[in-house]
Amino acid sequence: MTEEESSTSDFDPLHFVLKQNDNIIQLQFKFMEEMKKTSLLEEKNISVQNDMKILTKDINQFMGEKEKFVTKLEEKNLSLENEINKKL
Repeated sequence: MTEEESSTSDFDPLHFVLKQNDNIIQLQFKFMEEMKKTSLLEEKNISVQNDMKILTKDINQFMGEKEKFVTKLEEKNLSLENEINKKL
């Protein structure tokens, strides 16, 4: 018997199918793990986007308050300049 015939006669179809089935199950498990990671990343991305919306709103509110404060300071400065000019 040649080496090729020997290896062919040792071939067990059931073992081959079970091995392939095991490989498929392992790949499915890896795929599910990657899907979980992707899902978690998507959730974190949504969370970060929501945080950015809140921060943008807070920044815009702060900038509005800053503008009001600067305007009041400019008005006070102008008022003080007018008082000084009157006294001179």
